[in-house]
Amino acid sequence: MAMAVQQASIDNVRLPLQPSPKALALSANGVETIRLTVAPDGTIAGCNAQVANHGPIEDRDNCRKLLTLKAIPASDQAGTSLHGMLEFRLSWKRTDANAGARADASSGADLYLPLRQMPDGARDDATTNVNLVVAADGKVETCEPTSSSGNIALDKAACQAVMRSGTQPLNDATGTPVRAVQTLAIGFSVQP
Repeated sequence: MAMAVQQASIDNVRLPLQPSPKALALSANGVETIRLTVAPDGTIAGCNAQVANHGPIEDRDNCRKLLTLKAIPASDQAGTSLHGMLEFRLSWKRTDANAGARADASSGADLYLPLRQMPDGARDDATTNVNLVVAADGKVETCEPTSSSGNIALDKAACQAVMRSGTQPLNDATGTPVRAVQTLAIGFSVQP
């Protein structure tokens, strides 16, 4: 009997994460995404940060805190431990130039699937979250919705699109692409 693909996870951990000063300097409002690569033994093998619409940044403070964690590794349908990805999103909004930033969890899609029109009954802000098993060459081996958009047709389209196009593979601590479990949030946008 096949098991469900499991993304890497961390249980019951509370860390005081704040957007980095470099991220705050880029814009008054924004989202910093911190992605951790989790090795099959549960150690954190990498930490990368980027700011939406600005690209990669160095965030030593948050990465230093996160690299000390021990995670539950990802696994494929056979239960084999794989590399996985954990993601933290920190958003901020300043009301004026002298005000401090307030960080909170931010939602949003990792990629958007263009549609001619939304299916009947689908929300305009529909998002499907999927777990993927991605080979070292970027080919998507499996796609399982983990959180529905509320519309079966959109969920199916999200998996079909990512299976067809592939995705960037995760790298291990040496920078070598590896087979891994990744989670993506796929949004939908109407294109005229």
